[in-house]
Amino acid sequence: MDELFKKLEMDLQDPFKPDAVLQDLEELMRSIPHMKEEDRKKLLEMMPTIRAWVERNYRIALGWLESLQKTLRIDMKV
Repeated sequence: MDELFKKLEMDLQDPFKPDAVLQDLEELMRSIPHMKEEDRKKLLEMMPTIRAWVERNYRIALGWLESLQKTLRIDMKV
């Protein structure tokens, strides 16, 4: 499990490789039911850090879209 945590942490360092992070997170989610209690606690402690990295990566990779929308005054409907 430590290997998966380390791999996720390394992949989160590059904001332009979201596919690797997605694969790591999917693997992590699939492994939760089989994790030891100590690994679950470690994951719970890591979640705020993971979230912060994901938000940081989003701002780096796609944050310009929000400023473009404001600059051009485009209403984006999803």
